[in-house]
Amino acid sequence: MSEHPERAATPAEAAEGELSLARIALAEQDFRHTATHLGNAIGCDPSHLPGYALIGELVDAVGGAGAAAELFPLDRSAHVGTAAVRADLYARAGEIRHAVGLLASITASAPEFPWAAAPWFAPDLAEVLPDRDVAEVAGKFIGDLGDPVPEELRAPLAPWLDLVRAMVARPGTDPSMVTVMSGFARRLGAVDEAIGWCRTVAEQEAMAGAPTPIPLIMLGYAYRAAHQPEETAAVWQRALALDPGNLELLIDLAELAIGAGDFDGALRWARQAAALDPEHVKPIAVDLYARYRRTVTDERVGDIGPLIDLADLARTQPDQPYPRVLLRSACARVHWLNVVPAGTEGSESPSVATVPSASPIAAEKLYQTVQGYWRDPLDAYDRSVGLAGLDEAELLGLLAHVPPAPDHDPWPGLPDSSPAYWQRLAQAWTCVGILHLRTEQQWETSVRRGLLLRLLNGPEDGTVDAAAFALCVSAWVFPRQRADVAEAITRRYLVAARAVGERPAELRDPLAEVLLACPAVELRASRLARDFRTLD
Repeated sequence: MSEHPERAATPAEAAEGELSLARIALAEQDFRHTATHLGNAIGCDPSHLPGYALIGELVDAVGGAGAAAELFPLDRSAHVGTAAVRADLYARAGEIRHAVGLLASITASAPEFPWAAAPWFAPDLAEVLPDRDVAEVAGKFIGDLGDPVPEELRAPLAPWLDLVRAMVARPGTDPSMVTVMSGFARRLGAVDEAIGWCRTVAEQEAMAGAPTPIPLIMLGYAYRAAHQPEETAAVWQRALALDPGNLELLIDLAELAIGAGDFDGALRWARQAAALDPEHVKPIAVDLYARYRRTVTDERVGDIGPLIDLADLARTQPDQPYPRVLLRSACARVHWLNVVPAGTEGSESPSVATVPSASPIAAEKLYQTVQGYWRDPLDAYDRSVGLAGLDEAELLGLLAHVPPAPDHDPWPGLPDSSPAYWQRLAQAWTCVGILHLRTEQQWETSVRRGLLLRLLNGPEDGTVDAAAFALCVSAWVFPRQRADVAEAITRRYLVAARAVGERPAELRDPLAEVLLACPAVELRASRLARDFRTLD
């Protein structure tokens, strides 16, 4: 056996391998197999030009592009490379609109491949295509590829941007189509061009005495992408004057204010949007988010009330993604809400009552469940379901005898990758996993509540605040538990706070972080926790 593993074939090499088989089949006039290998070749590397030359040979052999197209049916089982060959055949037959439309669909489904490297695709197609077609093609990419488009996708999509540029430069292109195409250019990094196109359209409309909001809205998006918030706000407010009932634009203005740290301004825009539609989720969510963010002075949790209301909105309306997006933004980088904090010195080793180690099956469930962070407490509950099915003894075994850190990095993007932090992380996930123990039992008399309270009130080690947070998560997810959980965590926090100065105690500050993230905590307790934190 060779000491060195075989090098994987490059896309061009894989394509050439398929073309070799296609050439043999073509020589034998086995056109079906020729088509199969041609489709595979183009699918391997759409930029490999010999593949397109062989398409031409097949066209000649079967008597034309129309006959060749029958060898490349567009059914559900069709390989994506087969569809790309079909687009090429459309172009050879002069059916450019069909060719471009099909290639756009292929590109939208697999944007990482350079489908537009086909030799028939070029900017001069703008001379024969309707501007609306190009705008619609650009629209296929706008919704799904991100804003901005990830850097790694820009090179394969660059020929499409060149086509859009050519269409914008063509005399007589409809200005409304230019504004649509500006969104495509902006997403691909051509921000200055997008600004110029939209500004020109807006100025032309103003000179004609018929201004409309769309060019101004799109100009605002381009300014925002160029990190020019003042210009963005100005043109969006001009657009709003033309379309005062535009709720989405009001939300955009609120988000812009939030980005500038102007939370009072964001609240004004949100409430103006709510006046248009009091039941619409977005104004409610932005209002709650801005009210919460207004209380945050560092990366620790602020006034939790509006954030809990936002979580309830996300939880009760799962078909509306916007509240959850804002919730995750509010939780980002905050201890416990998003990141498990490192333990205090001397609190890492658990003092759980002596129990045997968990089984290998339980350890494997833990490895599969643990990730570096949860996106918000609701996410922590959902993802910890991987530990469902473990009994009390197994869960305690995972806490008392944390399995060794896995070979892979379970905490991507987090600053601490030490073995001690792995233990901390594993214990936190395990405690949240306890919430899935015997869920058929009523909370007040449940095994899961009892076990978490034992850990919360047990010896002062790293499992105490982990158990406190698990209880906190349950309160986020199940409002009926909030008073019970708040009382339990408050009582334990006060015990830890009174111990400071009387004996070695390291739990006051870690528990304060959980207390401040817990729903329904009485104001006196939260003020005490916040005051101690400020003094530190």
